[in-house]
Amino acid sequence: LFCQYIPAGPAMASGDLPDGGWLYVIKWSSIPEKDPLKDSPYGKWSLDAIGRSIAVEGVKEFRTFRAAAGGPHIISTLGFSSLGDLTAWRGNTDIMKLQSEAQEMTYEFVSEIWGPSEYLPNPRWRTGIENGYVGKVLYVISTGLAKGKQESYGKWIQESIPVWFAVPGLLGVRAFHVVVGARKEVVVFEVEDAKSWGEWYENPEVQRTRDASRVLIENIRTEIWGPNPFVLKPIRPKAESGESGR
Repeated sequence: LFCQYIPAGPAMASGDLPDGGWLYVIKWSSIPEKDPLKDSPYGKWSLDAIGRSIAVEGVKEFRTFRAAAGGPHIISTLGFSSLGDLTAWRGNTDIMKLQSEAQEMTYEFVSEIWGPSEYLPNPRWRTGIENGYVGKVLYVISTGLAKGKQESYGKWIQESIPVWFAVPGLLGVRAFHVVVGARKEVVVFEVEDAKSWGEWYENPEVQRTRDASRVLIENIRTEIWGPNPFVLKPIRPKAESGESGR
């Protein structure tokens, strides 16, 4: 169940992701504990749940974060190569048992399924880190599309990408279509840390791209997912052959 962690490298390239491109996104809040986190009943269950989750065939990558504000305050993503693999994983007996356990050990529990986006089918990475490192902080924008704005939205993404990468701090950008969830389009910006995000986000050129999107999108939710000290690095299960993932 161990993995290889890919360090950052030093503008823009497209590439595949170790997570496979389909994400099962789980969000929840934990019940406060008096004991240190890893020694608490929730902490012990959480570590056990991670191991059981990635032991089931099909998982390409596991990541976990803490929300910078608001709730649910814990987010985990499990990556799969296809919707079929994700569906088979969810149907596994132990995974269904874990879902039931989660309802008892957590609150504000929600789950979503994110698939590839027609507007940005392949992730874009700053040159030198494609097919590898992922940021420690994610800036996530979830939206619906305004009526009749699908084509304009796709054009906005493609025109904005060079602007986003021209500003230091951005490591990668990805887009998803939400198959199960309230908002249907998601754009995820990967950055190294909160400071890098703040400097990138406040840049006037980045703000101009945000202003241009306002007539195209609706029902907007923005989130910042920061590091979760419980599991700081992505977990990428080894292939059956014994070779590590990317």
